[in-house]
Amino acid sequence: MLSILFITCLTLHAQTQPVTDWKTKVLGTWKYLGEEQFGVITEPDSVNANNSLTLRDDLTFEKKDASIVSTGTYVISEAGKTITFKDIKTGKSKMYYLKKSDPDFLIIEFQTPDLIRTRYKYGATK
Repeated sequence: MLSILFITCLTLHAQTQPVTDWKTKVLGTWKYLGEEQFGVITEPDSVNANNSLTLRDDLTFEKKDASIVSTGTYVISEAGKTITFKDIKTGKSKMYYLKKSDPDFLIIEFQTPDLIRTRYKYGATK
């Protein structure tokens, strides 16, 4: 009897957990707001003030970093909470962890092979 109660509680708990649908939450054009590394927040300067990231529902992206524009495709892993960008020109892929997304903000985190993490913050464009 106790095991049935425990399984029922687990089932109810799993059903009430919010589900993040990253594939729809990240869509749109996002303006670069800055980055955080080692707890230090760096706001955009004149070089990267116009940086942006556009994610389309056809799984293509456009990323503007200073004067460099990259385009390609992206894949989202809901289970791993990651987004992987593949640049169409170079063929190289880069994976980021999805940290937060709501109607106003998108935060993605890149981790280098030597475990240095950088969080990139974007704000929704209206």
